[in-house]
Amino acid sequence: MKKSFLFFVLAHCLLLSSAFGQMAKIVDVKGTVLVKRDVASSWKRARVDMYLKRQAEIKTRRNSECTVAFDEELSNILTIKENSHIKMQDLRPGNIYLPKGRVFSLIEDIAKLEKFEIRTPTAVAGVRGTGKTVEANRGGSTVKCFEGRVYVEGLSKSGGSTGREYLSGGFGIDAGPGGELGDIFKLTYGDRGEWNAFRDRLDGLRGRPEQDDIIVDLQEERREDLRDDFFEDFRKKIELQYEKGGGSS
Repeated sequence: MKKSFLFFVLAHCLLLSSAFGQMAKIVDVKGTVLVKRDVASSWKRARVDMYLKRQAEIKTRRNSECTVAFDEELSNILTIKENSHIKMQDLRPGNIYLPKGRVFSLIEDIAKLEKFEIRTPTAVAGVRGTGKTVEANRGGSTVKCFEGRVYVEGLSKSGGSTGREYLSGGFGIDAGPGGELGDIFKLTYGDRGEWNAFRDRLDGLRGRPEQDDIIVDLQEERREDLRDDFFEDFRKKIELQYEKGGGSS
């Protein structure tokens, strides 16, 4: 019995350590933003320092946007632009579903996420340390790469691949309604202006003096939440063992 208990404590510590690498938190909110923190939650107004679990969803209204960080140093960032809807299908590896709208992402420490993909109904764009925008609408999808390298795969209506292209910084590509990939095009001065504005806003977030306090509070809240979830799962497993007759001493 003593050996089992020691193993249980060790497993609990390892779980907490691993889970912190999967943290996502809201670091900036502009306008009206709604968030569903997990599958069991209801829609609520988003606020700065709110942490998000796997399967969380975010919706932005007109003239609104929301920025989410996937690590404490704000090196992996996703900004959801106005009139957009995303679902965080997974946090590590990063897997974001964008059925509608536009997002900006900057992934500077891919090791913390393993990989990072944004999927729309007609395309999937993946990065291994780069910056890009992805847009989804009724006419298809558009992916623009500003830094590093991006791979873009077209998706048919059945979900199959229609082909794959690679983008370097300064180029973009469209995916049509059926997932067919178009020709690679060069980004405009307007595109670069939007990206520079996103970069400037990110630099402002990273320089906030209150950011360290937000991180500490978030880590403590996350630690308590994980501890409660772990013990609840452990209790259910023990009860199930006894129901099957495997818990007799």
